[in-house]
Amino acid sequence: MQYLFSDSQETPGSSHISCLRPSSPALNPFGAFLLLQGLETLSLRAERHSENALTLARLESHDSNALAKKILRPNTYGGVLSFGIKGDVKEASKLVDNLKLASNLANVDPRHPPASTTHAQLTEEEQLLSGVTPDLIRVSVGIEAISDIIADFDASLKIVAQESGQ
Repeated sequence: MQYLFSDSQETPGSSHISCLRPSSPALNPFGAFLLLQGLETLSLRAERHSENALTLARLESHDSNALAKKILRPNTYGGVLSFGIKGDVKEASKLVDNLKLASNLANVDPRHPPASTTHAQLTEEEQLLSGVTPDLIRVSVGIEAISDIIADFDASLKIVAQESGQ
């Protein structure tokens, strides 16, 4: 308990330092190296991530394009893309299952639509009011070559269209 509470020999307010001593709050050398390596390229990766999402989305024809241009930095819309497809949850799942470059991430898992994960506590009406439809897919686009990402989505969309007879 000596680490949790300051004793009479310590200065007032120094109890938080005592709490940290046994837990070793410092990074190990390799962890620090990896953190610095990641930070050095973060801006480049974030820029590429955003460019890829913008290219894949082709926002110019979308109703929300004017709003995005107004509230976001120029040509920097972020790397997560949300969209729906013609059909229902089955078609949305088929689309994602046929993607080769997509990977599952916590809270951005395309195999489980937002309606059944992050927004599951809401009623169907509340989900629709918040823009969450049963066919909604969220994709963290990534930094791979955009031509590869587009080809991956095109191939998956063709498979879903063939299977559903569209």
